[in-house]
Amino acid sequence: MHKYQPRIHVIQVDACAPEDQKSLQTHSFPETQFIAVTAYQNTDVSEENDLISLI
Repeated sequence: MHKYQPRIHVIQVDACAPEDQKSLQTHSFPETQFIAVTAYQNTDVSEENDLISLI
């Protein structure tokens, strides 16, 4: 399982400014953290998923 924290990157670009003069801000919101499940360890959940895939 992996824990993830989504982030939003806001880049302000001025068409007249040189390429290396960009303003960057990064925002994250702790309430959006989540854990991704790659495999179910509980056999009941695994069996239920097998049944759902048959429908």
